[in-house]
Amino acid sequence: MGIGCKKDTKAEDILSAIENCLDKNNLDIKSVKKIATVDVKENEQGLINAAKFLNLDLEIVSRDEIKKVQNQFEGSDFVEKTIGVRAVSEPVALLSSAGNGKFLVMKEIYNGITISIYEEEIEIYE
Repeated sequence: MGIGCKKDTKAEDILSAIENCLDKNNLDIKSVKKIATVDVKENEQGLINAAKFLNLDLEIVSRDEIKKVQNQFEGSDFVEKTIGVRAVSEPVALLSSAGNGKFLVMKEIYNGITISIYEEEIEIYE
């Protein structure tokens, strides 16, 4: 699950956005492996606390890595001017996975919080 948010977004707001996104898309929190975000958010208490509350790892993705894939997604001039990349939730969802799979949820916006969910392909060996 990739998440982008404004500075100082509260954990309660992030948790509410996650719940709304999962409900809307008929997904269960138990199927979420981790939360990913951009490196400038690595000390964002709302994200840290939301991940802790959900008992999920918070994976940090560098802006350099995002720049390699950001053109695959709709971007924002404002976000680019603010943090140096055009998109957050979709690129970090993709990059924090093995990269082989598909999007279950393309960017959805909940009160300024963007959420994208990428499903990893699971290989079954017989």
